[in-house]
Amino acid sequence: MTSFPLVRGWQVVPRPDRTSLDVLDATGRPRARVVGLHPRRTTPAGRQVLQVLLPDGSATTLTNGTRWCGGRRARTRGLLPLAGHAYVLQHRTGRRARVLRDAAWIATARRDVPGPTIEVRTVLTPDDELACALLAHVLRPGRDSVLGNLAELLNGFP
Repeated sequence: MTSFPLVRGWQVVPRPDRTSLDVLDATGRPRARVVGLHPRRTTPAGRQVLQVLLPDGSATTLTNGTRWCGGRRARTRGLLPLAGHAYVLQHRTGRRARVLRDAAWIATARRDVPGPTIEVRTVLTPDDELACALLAHVLRPGRDSVLGNLAELLNGFP
């Protein structure tokens, strides 16, 4: 298996009222604001459409939980139209999801303890990086479970 570089340093910071998130790039510069979250949750629940405000004043939507077949989490996806491209987060396993740009696999988002990591499969544009960060940090790759969360906590300690 070929080793691909990882995109690191992106972070999501909840606003004090917890109804929105700021997405910061590796330099700490705000790249987007996700609004429309419930005050008690910092991740979208079920099928939810969130508004993403970009620094240039434009807006797009981040859709969580659309199903293409069946009811399993592995068959749900996140959708993000951005800069004329359609980005999709396809959940594959309990810890991984594919990031697609116009049906081309560009990255793999992995659920890790310090935060999601993005394994790059091709050269990413700044819009690709933003889409990967939004999909990985806001929707979170893979399937969520109590046992999975416990395993992540245990793996995070030396």
